[in-house]
Amino acid sequence: MERFRNIVGAMLAATMIFVGGCAGYFAQVGVGDTGQVQGDITCTVGEDGAYTATWTTRVVAGSSRDAWIDTSGTAVDTGDTVAFAEQAGSRFTLKRVGNTLDGIRKDPVSGRTIAVRLERVSPGE
Repeated sequence: MERFRNIVGAMLAATMIFVGGCAGYFAQVGVGDTGQVQGDITCTVGEDGAYTATWTTRVVAGSSRDAWIDTSGTAVDTGDTVAFAEQAGSRFTLKRVGNTLDGIRKDPVSGRTIAVRLERVSPGE
């Protein structure tokens, strides 16, 4: 199984366009201010498709939290989307327009539905 993952990872890395550092934010959607979740994201995507991200929750229902979670996994750039597969099992896809990624996913901590926006801050080398 590990050999299969390595082969797939190498094939996917060949298609990576969205490489480098990204920063952005997330916010809960579809609710009022009750239980509202908001925060910041930093993410680095390598040429091999491996990524690491830190999700920092700044606000939950109007009170500051400053709690964070680190995630990692594989990112695949198809040209108009980037699909993320976390090592913990979650998957989500963000729409790509230029250097910006937008989409919806489940919050990795609360499980609530959140909007996500990432913007490239440094290109891959």
